[in-house]
Amino acid sequence: MSAGCTLPSKSGSQQTGSYSGGLSSGASSRAAAPAGSTVRDGKFEFQVLNITQTSQVDDPDGNPYVQPVKPQGVFYVVTMSVRNIGDKPQTYFGQNQKLIDSSGRQYGSHFQADMRFGPNNLTADINPGLSIQVRDAFDVPPGTSASKLELHDSAFSGGATILLS
Repeated sequence: MSAGCTLPSKSGSQQTGSYSGGLSSGASSRAAAPAGSTVRDGKFEFQVLNITQTSQVDDPDGNPYVQPVKPQGVFYVVTMSVRNIGDKPQTYFGQNQKLIDSSGRQYGSHFQADMRFGPNNLTADINPGLSIQVRDAFDVPPGTSASKLELHDSAFSGGATILLS
């Protein structure tokens, strides 16, 4: 499976790239899986589908009275699939996910921007065998090189790490 990555160039136009990777049956919380892989943490299986960079997150319904959410720097927006591989309902929390840059700095998801993507991006109950698609926005300084994601099924889980390139 292949997933795309769209990033703006220095001139402001958008550049599109892609990456692909195989599925893994599981990932150690310490070892980073290759880009495009499926990783597991606890009762969840995650797969990154797309990564974009943007200067604001608009209202999805195009309501002109709702102001866009603007980052202090730029937003990396990660779209991923989250599947419940357990035998009980499990709640997804967008705030449990982390983006890590090439210097090892960690960034939490941006609550207000995630709200614009819909209620499932903040929290969603997922029944066994079912999956949802979520988007999480991470506010990072301009020029930041996003290196990997640390994905969690709960705030207390060990997490699974997936490389972004």
